[in-house]
Amino acid sequence: MAITIKRYTGLAPLVAQVDTFTPGGTIEIGDIFILTVTGLDGSKAYITFAATAATAANVVAGLTALWNASSNPLCTPVTASGTDTLILTADTPGTAFSVVGTTTEANGDAADDQTFTRAATVVNSGPKDISLAANWQDNVLPGAVADQIVFVEDATILYGLASLASIANAITFNVQRSQISSNPAPGTPVIFLQVKATTVNIGKYDGPGTASEKAPINIDTGSQVSTTTVYNAGSNSNSTMPAVRIKCNSASAVINVHKGKVGIGFEPGEVTVAGTVNVSYATNIAGDADVFIGYGVILTTLNIDGGDTNIQNTPTTTNHNAGTLTKNGIKYTATKAA
Repeated sequence: MAITIKRYTGLAPLVAQVDTFTPGGTIEIGDIFILTVTGLDGSKAYITFAATAATAANVVAGLTALWNASSNPLCTPVTASGTDTLILTADTPGTAFSVVGTTTEANGDAADDQTFTRAATVVNSGPKDISLAANWQDNVLPGAVADQIVFVEDATILYGLASLASIANAITFNVQRSQISSNPAPGTPVIFLQVKATTVNIGKYDGPGTASEKAPINIDTGSQVSTTTVYNAGSNSNSTMPAVRIKCNSASAVINVHKGKVGIGFEPGEVTVAGTVNVSYATNIAGDADVFIGYGVILTTLNIDGGDTNIQNTPTTTNHNAGTLTKNGIKYTATKAA
C-alpha cells in the first residue's frame, strides 16, 4: 500500500464560540446558580449568584453583571449578555472557552425543581483545533487510510486533543516547530494530545539552517506499540517544567531522547508503561538530553549514553554507559554501577 502524506494546514475559518445557559424549572429566591470556567491549564474560576427573585431574568442579570465585572483572566476573554438566557461569547474568534453551569439550593443541597442547562450555540473554529477537518490537508482527519505520514509544522494546537485517539489506522506523527497543549496549573492533570501512532518524531529537522522548536509538547500514544523520538525540543516558558511530556501504556513502547528537557510520566500519579527508554545526545554528550522519569513509570530497560537522567523508580535493567544518572536522589556517573 502506498504511503500518503497528511499535513496540518490550520486553515479552519475563525469563528467565535457562543454558549447559551438557560435557568429553568421552578426558581426560588436563594437558589444558587454557578458558572465554572476551566482554563487550558486546568485552573478554574467560579461565578456564583443567589437568586433575589424567582425568575430566569433575575438569574441571568445577576450572573451577567458578575461575569462582566470579573477581572479573572479566565473570564475576561468572554462577554456575558442576555435576558432570560445567559449568552457567553468569545471576544476573539478561534479562542475557545470551557464553562459548565450548575445549580443548588440555598444551603448547597442538590437542586429540587430548578435547572440550569447549557447549549453549544456556536462551536469554536480556528487554526488551534486539531479535531477540525478543515485544519487538515484535503479536509480529512488523519487515519482514514493506513501508512499515513502526518506532519504538524509551525502550529499551535490547544483544542480537540482527544480527537485522534480512536483513529482507524496507526500513523507516523511528526511535530516540528509547534506547540501542542499547555503547561498545567499546580495540582491539575496534564492534557495530552492522544494519538494512535506507531512512530512519533519530535523536532526532527534535516535543514537547511536550524529550526526553532516550541514548547510545550504533550503526547500520549496510549496502548499503541510506539516508538517516540525527541530529536530536539524548545525551551519551556516555565523552566520548572519539561519542554516535552510523553505518556504511553505499552510494555513494548520505545522512547528515545537525543536533545531537550523531557518528562516521561513526569507528574505524580501519571502512570506510564514503556519497554525501553534510550537517553543519548545530538552533539553534546553531557549536555543535550535532560530526562525526568516519574514515580508512576513502569519501565523494563533504561539505556543511558549521555545527558542527565533523573528517575524516581527502578527499571528492571539499567545500562549506564555515559552521562549522569540520579536515582531516588542518589547521583551516579557512568563509572559507578547504578
